Amino acid sequence: METLKARRSWIDTLQALREHGCQPRLLYPAKLSITIDGENKIFHDKNRFKQYISTNPALQKVLEGKLQLNENNYTHKNTGNR
Repeated sequence: METLKARRSWIDTLQALREHGCQPRLLYPAKLSITIDGENKIFHDKNRFKQYISTNPALQKVLEGKLQLNENNYTHKNTGNR
């Protein structure tokens, strides 16, 4: 159930990225993989993704209003490799 909830939290972000040709994919269990400028990037949680988009104004504009981080959204707590 937790995995399903985590995957659903990415839906708005995936849709916005697809509309702008970033080729997003959702890897198991709930990691976002996107291709930007020919480079593949993987994000394990929304906090890391938010940090990345803060450095990319074009991507920030694409996702304006789509990426909402709050207590209801899933954040992946991984103690292993990232």
